[in-house]
Amino acid sequence: MTQWVRSKQDWQLTKCSIKERISELLKLSQWTDCTFSVGEENTEIISCHKLVLAASSPVFEALFFGGLSQPSEVIHIPDVEPYIFRLFLNYIYSDNLDLQSIQEAGGLLYVSKKYLMPQLSDVCLCYLLDNTCLRTLWDILAIAEPLDEIELIEECLQIMSKFSYEIWSADRNGHLSKNMLLLLLDRQEMYMKETHLFEFLLYWARKECEYEGLTYNIDNIQSCLHDSGALSKIRFLEMSPADFSKTVVPSCVLSQAECLALESLICNKPVDAKDLACLSGFSLTRHPRHQISPVVRRCTRDISSGRRLSFENCLAQVNITPSARVLVHGFRIASRMSCDRLFNQVYREQLVALVKDEHGNILSQVDYMKKDIAFNTNQHLRLPRPVWFEPGVKYTLQCNYAAGLYPLLHYSEFASAKGASFQFETRLDGRHVCCCFLNSICYSY
Repeated sequence: MTQWVRSKQDWQLTKCSIKERISELLKLSQWTDCTFSVGEENTEIISCHKLVLAASSPVFEALFFGGLSQPSEVIHIPDVEPYIFRLFLNYIYSDNLDLQSIQEAGGLLYVSKKYLMPQLSDVCLCYLLDNTCLRTLWDILAIAEPLDEIELIEECLQIMSKFSYEIWSADRNGHLSKNMLLLLLDRQEMYMKETHLFEFLLYWARKECEYEGLTYNIDNIQSCLHDSGALSKIRFLEMSPADFSKTVVPSCVLSQAECLALESLICNKPVDAKDLACLSGFSLTRHPRHQISPVVRRCTRDISSGRRLSFENCLAQVNITPSARVLVHGFRIASRMSCDRLFNQVYREQLVALVKDEHGNILSQVDYMKKDIAFNTNQHLRLPRPVWFEPGVKYTLQCNYAAGLYPLLHYSEFASAKGASFQFETRLDGRHVCCCFLNSICYSY
């Protein structure tokens, strides 16, 4: 027998372990005895081995060797994508899994639960938990809620509770179910205050009307909120009289009697039993939620060697291109240089900063005036509202300094931190320079 024929037929001799030989069986489709039709639209026919599958899953054991067995019939699996099923089989045959995306992990988590394989479920769940963040929030929630994965749901709600709803509801396809809405409103720790939560309820009700195909009017808004039970979660007595009058009353979500009774309670005025009866089902607690802040990370640029420059009365700008979607809260920029080198001196800063997109549209403007800024250090330029930076898109931070001498340092043109990396390009009065005034970016992801 020639070497070529031997290598083709006696493939077992090239494998050092039973795991390698079993894995090779799947690749060769050799000696298969069961067939699957996988997928609903783009269907694939995949052949396997009953013994290998049954040894991994009690569902397959019942299907092939128990009361559910169907001799020599093709098994249809319309609820799983073919590429997910192949990943599933590769795990069974080789005990190896290299997850590359949330979609892969979510698909395999569903399959592992369907075929009762808890070890695979744990691997997928760990991957999803490790990759749950602000920018993946809705993808993770879409996986967690149908599968009732409590740990994943809790992780998503925890992220939501740390930010304003305008931040995480920016995704056009993101919408909380009634159940998730109630779970969020039940949380005792929240970044949003009660007035902001009420505004979120109005926003949620509008989107709920859109999803249900209902006309957007006050009757349908009231119906959505009352049917969901969400109004009972709002702690109206924690609002100030001014906030209640400005936000709740004009919304017309509550009746006049409800508004009058709540206003009296907020102002600590007596309310008789008849008026109090209309507040049945409302939360009358005065116990405030614990206020929490979002997790903000910082990507700081390394300083490289080079001659230190300076500028004054100049329009300085830096182009920033992120590698991933990030929520930018602000920047750390250079403060003024002290000419007499007295490092303990302070001054009053005044500048105008603009954040622009690649088309020159202004996304945020900061009229920055602050006293007691230390010379020869960095100062925090906080945006009035965080701005989403999309991956691969060039954004511009433009600072118009009123007066004073500011340093330019030789910062690296690339910087990386957890969740993202950034590329920088600096210009002074339209001219490209190799130095920069921007020390770091403050962001969430």
